[in-house]
Amino acid sequence: MALWKVEAGKRGEQESQILEQNVVAIGWNDLGDLSNVKSREELKKLFMETYPEKKPKTVANQAGQIWAFKARIQPNDWVAVPLMSRSAIAVGVVQSDYEYRRDLGEIVHHTRRVKWVRTDIPRTNFDQDLLYSLGPFMAVYQITRNDAENRVHKIVEGKRPQL
Repeated sequence: MALWKVEAGKRGEQESQILEQNVVAIGWNDLGDLSNVKSREELKKLFMETYPEKKPKTVANQAGQIWAFKARIQPNDWVAVPLMSRSAIAVGVVQSDYEYRRDLGEIVHHTRRVKWVRTDIPRTNFDQDLLYSLGPFMAVYQITRNDAENRVHKIVEGKRPQL
């Protein structure tokens, strides 16, 4: 099992929907349904066709995040979602593969079903290095440093982790 950070939109615009609908989601909705995209290279090509104004480094970075969400995250992996509407982190367990959905409104299409374990963990429960890993530099990111997965499990259980 892995631990992933997934944003709920750049400004938290997806927060209420993902929490209510038990999903995590990413943007880039102009790409359409990615269910039949079979490789990262195929995704990069689609990304460049959809966003021709993007520079090569941006294409590589953003296509990599989308590919991670679509193909690398697995059922039973954990996701941590920093919430912008309050000073909290939501943590859940992934329950499905990638799903493209049109029934959750205009901004939530690329999804994975999630069982929320907690949606109210105060940011103050996280050490600074974990908060840095949950920072805004990427929308989708596997957190691997400093035994992060085990430490987040302990936070969810209400135990203070020790480095």
